[in-house]
Amino acid sequence: FDASLYIYICMTGDVLVPPSNVAHFTIQASSEISSGAKTSALHHVPYDVKFTEIGIRTGKTGGITASFKKVGPDPFGDPTTNATTIGTVNAATTAFGATASVSSIKDSGYVYMNIDGIGSGITLVQGFLQYIRFDGED
Repeated sequence: FDASLYIYICMTGDVLVPPSNVAHFTIQASSEISSGAKTSALHHVPYDVKFTEIGIRTGKTGGITASFKKVGPDPFGDPTTNATTIGTVNAATTAFGATASVSSIKDSGYVYMNIDGIGSGITLVQGFLQYIRFDGED
């Protein structure tokens, strides 16, 4: 609960739209990117969040399926154990606006991008996971 935001709304009568945050994931390789968990690019989410949009972009034409996951209980040991899938996006080169299959997560944590399937020769992938702070009510 952000008391300063609450005070601002009460005093001015203005309605504020919560700002969104974007987790950026960039995976690059000299020859081609392999499928699997890309846990070297973790993004920390410091509070409860609601996911609003996911997207993917590649540097070359070819198919890609990527998912975004919240790490399991041991982010610095094996982050893939008991990881929760947030959403999956499938694209030829670019796809934005895909809906996440998990609408929100509670508690702070880390998220990462997983390459589920990828065409040969793709050397650059960018993933985007947009979210807003969430208090548990719509």
